[in-house]
Amino acid sequence: MRIQRLQTRIIVFFVALLALVQVAAFSFVNAANSSNAHAKVEEELNVGQRVFARLLEQNADKLKLSARVLAADFAFREAIATHDDRTIASVLTNHGARIGADAMLFVDLDGRVVSDTLRPQAGTHPFEYPALIDTNRTGPSVLPSPISCP
Repeated sequence: MRIQRLQTRIIVFFVALLALVQVAAFSFVNAANSSNAHAKVEEELNVGQRVFARLLEQNADKLKLSARVLAADFAFREAIATHDDRTIASVLTNHGARIGADAMLFVDLDGRVVSDTLRPQAGTHPFEYPALIDTNRTGPSVLPSPISCP
């Protein structure tokens, strides 16, 4: 089908040209928006990662300080020396409540859990995560024997 009138040809040509310009503009704007969105998401993820790492570091410092305070407690040391499991459990429960810990464990030097606030009737059993103790023994800062979990 051939268009006969010049006026119709000009209108069809300009409508097609306008549609082509619109499609090209949409493509460029969409590409720019996608690029900006990806850059913004990456920036936000980096900020979130830094904030999360800082919070983890602060929490770890708080737990280390709490473990040092507990390890320096004379009553706690006396209970460990005399193997008074009930006093150890009581001190762990009280100290855990003060620092907001959900669980407190006392692990001896042989890697056995002597007291566990989550399972107080469990008795002595092997520590489920011995790599934590090995890491802390060989790392730059050695934690005292009590390990608390927030």
